[in-house]
Amino acid sequence: MLILRSKSQEIEPYLNGGCIYLVGMMGSGKTTVGKILSQVLSYLFFDSDALVEVDGTSVADIFKHIGEPFFGNKTEVLRRLSMMHRHIISTGGGAVVRPINWKLVFGWMYL
Repeated sequence: MLILRSKSQEIEPYLNGGCIYLVGMMGSGKTTVGKILSQVLSYLFFDSDALVEVDGTSVADIFKHIGEPFFGNKTEVLRRLSMMHRHIISTGGGAVVRPINWKLVFGWMYL
């Protein structure tokens, strides 16, 4: 964690308050890394999977019964988060399979 803290403090001036999006396979450590980064950078952490939970149904249960397509349609969640500043955002399973979500995450960089 000391190395992560040091590197985070090194890059923080270049972030200009922008968000950091974490992308990876389920179980790859996005939430763990996101929580650590949010602490060392004094950013807020959001897990987009947690924001799409339905009526208290866990992400694992939704994934089991409905499948990944449910999570690929996170456009509204990502749209709202993309307007924020100083956030670490775990994109969660399937979010990056839709081009509109890439545009929301990377803005002008992805055309």
